[in-house]
Amino acid sequence: MTVNCLWRSLQRIRFRSWTICLVPVLLLAGSAGSQEKQPAAELQARIDRLIQQLDDDSFEVRGKAESELAAIGDAAYAKLMAALKDSTPERKQRAEKLVQNICAGLRFCSTIERADLNSAISAAVSPDGTFLYVAASTGQTASVYRFDAATKSLQHVQSISDPQDMLGVSALRLSPDGRLVVAACGFGMCVVLFERDPDKGTLTTLQVVRTDPAQPIVLQRQSDAMFAPDGRFVYSLDRRGAVLAFEVTPERKLRIVQTYMGDGTSLLNASGIAIHPKGTSVFVVGADSSALNVLRRDAKTGKLEPIQVLRDEQDGIRSLERVYGVCTSLDGRFVYTCANRDHAVSAFRLEDDGKLSLLQEFINDKSELKGFVRGNEIVVTPDGLSLFASGSESHSLACFDVDRESGKLSYRATVKNEGTTAHVGDGASGLAVSPDGKFVFVTRAGANAVSVFERSPPKSGGR
Repeated sequence: MTVNCLWRSLQRIRFRSWTICLVPVLLLAGSAGSQEKQPAAELQARIDRLIQQLDDDSFEVRGKAESELAAIGDAAYAKLMAALKDSTPERKQRAEKLVQNICAGLRFCSTIERADLNSAISAAVSPDGTFLYVAASTGQTASVYRFDAATKSLQHVQSISDPQDMLGVSALRLSPDGRLVVAACGFGMCVVLFERDPDKGTLTTLQVVRTDPAQPIVLQRQSDAMFAPDGRFVYSLDRRGAVLAFEVTPERKLRIVQTYMGDGTSLLNASGIAIHPKGTSVFVVGADSSALNVLRRDAKTGKLEPIQVLRDEQDGIRSLERVYGVCTSLDGRFVYTCANRDHAVSAFRLEDDGKLSLLQEFINDKSELKGFVRGNEIVVTPDGLSLFASGSESHSLACFDVDRESGKLSYRATVKNEGTTAHVGDGASGLAVSPDGKFVFVTRAGANAVSVFERSPPKSGGR
């Protein structure tokens, strides 16, 4: 296959190509840093040898060579580009995967697979980056993992399984100070509040909130939840078409303050929520309504009121059909979404009147975006320079650079993990980024797994 490189490099080009396959093989310990100590001539000779081994008769040798070249990264880029012209199909194919990997700025590190990660669809990282929290809906489990940055791997710490309270758990979200964790449980029809031990990372149940006519509280299928930036309120999404606002009391309990249902249709199958960093606005996407809701938030009462509803096929928008994920830029001036049926990633600008205007649309196979099917979750890295969106049916991760001033996205590549055992529609789902921005965690629902990728932040001026 001819590879069209339009990378912003020394020739001011940038890679625009197809998806790649990152074979989930653990990288050899120490290989990532070994090239830094090698003299340039020795490193180049090693790269040449490894590229030749990409077509070795032994599958193990081929896999090891690919892993070592992935660890070398940028230093191997030029020779890998040359290998794309190789007449040997195996070597050419593996070189293309590696080039795409480098273009994406991600390197596969490790995967943990466990039975209690069945349908792992959400991940969140502790403020210190030490612990990862994973919600597994079919596994009915909230799990805690310690992340070792040295080995780039996850170690299991705790699993809380409950066929009632954790039934269909679809999200675990931490408070800004990391002291509390909230779980949204769809089939359990409840919201669970946990206390978190910051040293051990373990969770202890504080409260389970269910339908209570006396409050009044009506919970059906909770899909996601989020703490306000000040930690004083929690907002939970209900797929029936509602946002429930809870106050976190001094006794560390959730007290209902509002059930917001919008216009009755715009929040149907509410599936994703983001809050402005200053807490002034809340953005909620409704998958069944293909709508992006912009809500004004009262910081004192926690209550919400409508500002705007953006819908698919209206006002020139073509990328919100079954929109599932939403996030904001670090300064809150821009909002990004990913859609499940349009297979799209979109950017919006927040105007002075509090409304959103369309900035960009990337629709799979109708734009630069390739290999991205059924968008699920979307995140911006802590440095504000990168954006990642998961495609559940394509088992892939779409990677973009972000211009922090204009808010515009530049497509880099789509990383596809064909080594997963995930069923169609159950591939890459939940996303989380370490606070230092060095690592990206991807839950793989059908594979009962979480994968760890190391990130190389975009360099000023391009490659």
